[in-house]
Amino acid sequence: MNKPISFKSWSKTAGILFLGFLLTGGDLKPGELAFSEAVAYRAEGRWYQKNRNFQNAMNSYRKAILVDPSYADAYNDLGVVLESFGDLKESERAYLSALKLKPQLPGAHSNLALLYERMGRVGDAAEHWTARVRSGPPGDPWVTKAREKLREYQFPVPESPKQAAQRETQPSSSEAKTLAKQLMQEKGKAQALAAKEQVKAAAKQKAEETERKKQQEQEAKAAALEAHWAEQTRQKEEARQKVEEARQQKKEGSKWKAPASKGHSEAEQFARELAQEKSLVQKPVQIDSESKAMAEKLTREKEKNQHQTIQELLQRAVTAMRQGRYEEAITNYRQVLILNPNHVEANQGLKRAQTALVKSK
Repeated sequence: MNKPISFKSWSKTAGILFLGFLLTGGDLKPGELAFSEAVAYRAEGRWYQKNRNFQNAMNSYRKAILVDPSYADAYNDLGVVLESFGDLKESERAYLSALKLKPQLPGAHSNLALLYERMGRVGDAAEHWTARVRSGPPGDPWVTKAREKLREYQFPVPESPKQAAQRETQPSSSEAKTLAKQLMQEKGKAQALAAKEQVKAAAKQKAEETERKKQQEQEAKAAALEAHWAEQTRQKEEARQKVEEARQQKKEGSKWKAPASKGHSEAEQFARELAQEKSLVQKPVQIDSESKAMAEKLTREKEKNQHQTIQELLQRAVTAMRQGRYEEAITNYRQVLILNPNHVEANQGLKRAQTALVKSK
């Protein structure tokens, strides 16, 4: 339980904390400063509690918890004050919060055991009296009281940590050597396994990087081909328009008679323009053949990649079947059939895997 302290002691504690802060040049970390402040609030609450000013004590404990929410002792003190007000539910909650933060806090186990006795929950009280014995130390009067309570409730009394340590025998020298050897072997196996996993991870990462680069190259080729086809279509359209304009000009020119002095030169110029228009129309045919060749190349690469993917999926499915992982095998066979619905081996393997899965269940 809580041992009250005087206001003088609290003032001395607060002064020491402040002096320590000054001597370190204010170089306390935020967490250390918060804990120091929380300790000062708890000391203030203990002084108020000693003088039976429970309201101020409760406020001081709540300030300590607000400054440092991990302060288990402050939760325990708050539970004592709440219990004095008769608020048993909130008191229980405070004690449990203290034990959640610090499971071996002796005072919280004692306080909670007494609270459960007050509430008529003998089984729960015995549980915390047991924890109080185990948390020690052996010479603590509260350990003695906890043992007495357990005998009174006819519950088994556990050994103290000291008794358990005395009962245990030390291993012999040969046993220690054998144990050390086993530990070294296990450590070596673990290190080898870790190294193997690192190699596998590096290989997988490299394969993924290669596949990603390959995919990027294919996407770049496809984009280039698409841009090429778009440019080709644009050129064809321009050539068609120019030919149409040339025909229209020719049609209208047949009604126009050039002057004698310029007739031959203008006719020659018109002929040259028609020849140029004709070349613009014929040029995209060559470009289209190049595009077709590129498209065929991309198609062959895609078919090659698809074949490799199918072989990998089939290998995974066969391995899964051998190891009894039928659901995984079914998944791999179905992925093959998505790529090639008429794949004979995948269809047969899927049926075998489904049959094996049904039998295994």
